[in-house]
Amino acid sequence: LPLLANASSSSSSSSPAVLPAADAEADLLTEVWRSLAAFEQRGGSDPASVRAQLRALRARSPDDAGEFPAVLRRCVHTVLTSGEASTSSGTVDAVLRLLAAAALEAEEADGQQGRLLKWVLEQMGGLSSDAPCERTVRRRGAELVRRLLPQALQAFGASSGSQRRGGGKGGGRAKPGRGRGGPSVETGSVPSGCSELVKIAESLFVRLSQDKVPPVRVVAARSLALLDTGTAEEALLHLVGHDLSPAVRMAALEGLTGTEAALRIAGRAYDVSAVVRRRLQTALGARLLGQMAAVEGSPEVREQAADSDRPSPSISTELLRLGFKDTSVEVQRSCVKAACSWIRAQGDRAAAVLHLLEALAAEDEGGGRQGEFAAEALIRAVAAQEDLWAVLVE
Repeated sequence: LPLLANASSSSSSSSPAVLPAADAEADLLTEVWRSLAAFEQRGGSDPASVRAQLRALRARSPDDAGEFPAVLRRCVHTVLTSGEASTSSGTVDAVLRLLAAAALEAEEADGQQGRLLKWVLEQMGGLSSDAPCERTVRRRGAELVRRLLPQALQAFGASSGSQRRGGGKGGGRAKPGRGRGGPSVETGSVPSGCSELVKIAESLFVRLSQDKVPPVRVVAARSLALLDTGTAEEALLHLVGHDLSPAVRMAALEGLTGTEAALRIAGRAYDVSAVVRRRLQTALGARLLGQMAAVEGSPEVREQAADSDRPSPSISTELLRLGFKDTSVEVQRSCVKAACSWIRAQGDRAAAVLHLLEALAAEDEGGGRQGEFAAEALIRAVAAQEDLWAVLVE
C-alpha cells in the first residue's frame, strides 16, 4: 500500500505492520486490511461496500474474543503512524472514517461505547503534556477523536457530567508536547466516567489548539465545540481573537453558540478575512436580531436584559451596518440573508422591517449617515425578495 510507505519496511500490502497477532486474529486482520487496500486502490470510492464487508467480518468474529476491536486498533495504529503517505490525504481520511464507523457500530452492538476512543485518547497523550511529534499523527488522531466523541458522550450521559459549561472559565493552555513520535499500539487504561472522558478530551484539544500546524488547530477547534465546557469555550474565544489562520478562526467561530460568546466575538465583523466576516454574519446575524427585539423598549428593560447577558440592540445593528457596507459581496449577501431570515420569522413582517429601520436610523443620532446607508440597503434587500417586497407597500 502507498499508505504504508513510511510505516513498514515490508513490501507486502496484505496486512499492516504492527505487533504479531494470534492466528485467528491475524486471519481477521488480513481480511480487514485487504478490504481497506482495495478501497484505497479505488481512490476511496464506494465506501458503503467496504462497510458492508467490515460488518460481515465482525459477524464472523466471536463477541467474547475481542478480536475485531483489536484488529481495528491495529489498523488505526498503522494509519495514524504512516507518516506523509503518497496516497492522497482525502483517501487516508476516508480510511479513518471507515474504521471509525466500523468501531462505532461494533461498540453499539457490544454495549462498549467509547472503547476505541479511550485508547486513542491515551495514545494521543491523555492528561499529560505530551503529544505525538508527527503532525500527521496529531491531525489524524484529533480527527478520529472528533468522530468518536459524540456517541461516547451520549452513551455516558454527558448532560450529567461535572465538566459542563459553567463549571469554570479559563483553564490552562499548555503547548503541545514534543516527546513522542506517535501512538503506541498497547492498550491504555483511561477512566470510563463521562466527566473523566470530557476532561481528557478537553486537555488534548486545548493542547492541540496551540499546535503550530493550522490544520491540527482547525480539527481541535471543531472538537472543542463538541465538549460544551467553560474551558473549551475560552479556548475557542482565544482562537477566534488571536489565531493567525482564517480557517482556524472560522472553525472556532462556528463552535461558539452561546449568547455571551456571541457578544465577545462580534468584533470579528472587522476581521481581515472576508470568509470569517461572512461566517460571522451567517452564524450571529439572525440570532442577535432576535435578541435585539427582546431587549428594545424602556431603559429598565434594557438594564434587565443586560443583567441577563443579552446583547444590546447596538451590537445587532452594528453587525448589520458593517455587513451592508462590507467591501465583500459575499459578506453583504450573508448580511441580507440574516436580516431577511429574521423578518420572515416574525408574525408581523411590516412591523419587523420598521423595527430594523428605526434601530438603524438611531445609529445616526450622534451624527453621520452610516445608519441611513444601512437602512437604504435593507430596503433594497427587502424589495428584491419575492415574498417580502409587499411588506414595503404595507
